[in-house]
Amino acid sequence: MPISDQAHRSAPHRQRIRDHLSTAVTAAPRWLATAVRRPGPERRYLVQAVKSAVAALVAWLIADRWLHLPQPFLAPYSAVFLVHWTVYRSVTNSVQQIAAVAAGVVLAAAAQHLLPDQLLALVVAVLVGTLLGRWRRFGDNGSWVALTAVLLLTWGTATQEVLLLDRLQETALGAAVGVAVNALVLPPVYLDHVRQSLQELADQVADLLRQAADAVGGHISEERVAALVHGSRRVDGLVRAADQALGWGWEGNRWNFRQGRPHQRSMTRYDHALATLRAAGPHLHEASIALGSLARGELPTVRPDPAWTAAYARLLTGLADAVEQLPSAARGDEHDLHDLLATSQERLTRLSRLRSQRPESATARSTLLLPARRLLDELRHSGVGAATAPDDDVGGDSRQAC
Repeated sequence: MPISDQAHRSAPHRQRIRDHLSTAVTAAPRWLATAVRRPGPERRYLVQAVKSAVAALVAWLIADRWLHLPQPFLAPYSAVFLVHWTVYRSVTNSVQQIAAVAAGVVLAAAAQHLLPDQLLALVVAVLVGTLLGRWRRFGDNGSWVALTAVLLLTWGTATQEVLLLDRLQETALGAAVGVAVNALVLPPVYLDHVRQSLQELADQVADLLRQAADAVGGHISEERVAALVHGSRRVDGLVRAADQALGWGWEGNRWNFRQGRPHQRSMTRYDHALATLRAAGPHLHEASIALGSLARGELPTVRPDPAWTAAYARLLTGLADAVEQLPSAARGDEHDLHDLLATSQERLTRLSRLRSQRPESATARSTLLLPARRLLDELRHSGVGAATAPDDDVGGDSRQAC
C-alpha cells in the first residue's frame, strides 16, 4: 500500500485521538471544580485520593526515616489499600490483610524448609497460598497469602526469621497508618448520597402518579398506560440503587466519630422512607393495570363520569406531592407532608362518598380507588414524621463531602 494511502487512512484515527485528548483536558478542570464547589461523588473521590497520598507518605516516612526497615515500600503499599470507602471496611480489611500476610510468611518459611529446591518451593507455595486465600475469613485480601509467599521466596529471605518479622512489621505499620488516616481525616459519610438516591426515587414515583392523573383526567389511551408500565419498571431499578446507597450509609456510620446518634436517627428515617417508596411500586403497577383494563374496555363496567374522574385525578396529584415531599420529611421537615396527607385523606373520603351518575361504573371506581387508598395508607404509616428532630448533620451538607 502506498505511503500516501496509509497516511490518508490513519488521519481519522489520529483525529479521534486528538478529540479524546482534548475532551479529557477540558473535562478535568470541570470535574475538579465540581469536586471543590459541592458535595457529591466527585468530592468523595478527590478526598479519598488525597487521603491515600497522605497515608502513603506518612507510612513511608515512618518505615524508612524513623524505623529504617529494609523494605519500607510495603508500608505505603498496605496503607494505600486500606484507605477504604468506610472506616468499618478499613478496620476489617486491615485485620484480614495482616492475617493473610502472616499466613504467607509462615507458608514461605515452611515451603523453604521442607522443600530443597527453590523452584519447587515457589510452585507449592503459590498453589497452597492461592487455595488458602480462598478462605472467606480473608475476605478480599486472600491474594496476599500467595503474593507474600512469592515475594519472600524470590528474594531469598524465607529462611531469615528477622526479615520475615520485618515483612509483618511493615505490613502492620502500613495498615495502621491507612486506618488512622481514614478514621481521623474526614472519615467518609454517605448521607448526601442517600438523600440523592431517595429523592430520585421519590421524583420518579411522583411523576408516574401525575402521569396517571393526566391519563384518568383526560383520555385514557393504551399508549399512556404503556408509558406508565414502562415507568413503573424503572422504579424497581431506583429502589435497588437507593437500597445500595442506604447500605453504604449504614456501613459508613459504623466506628465513625463524625456520625453519632443524629446520623443514626437520620438513617432510620431514610430506611422508613425507602420502605414506603418500595411499597409504592406494586400499587403503581396495580393502578396501571386498572387503567389499562379500563382503556381497553376489559372491565365489566363503564368509565366513571367526568366529575368522579376529575376528583380522582386531584387525589393522584395530591399523592404525588406527598411522595415528592417524603425525602424532606425524612430529613425532619415533616410539616408539609402532614398537610399534604391530610388533604389527600379528605379527597379520598369525599371521593368515596361521591355519588356517580352511573351506578354501573362502581366496579371501575373500586378498582381505581384501591391502589390509591393503599398508597395513602403507606404514606401515613411511613414513620418518617414520628416526632423526630431535624436532620442534624455535623457541619451541614458541606461536611458530607466524602
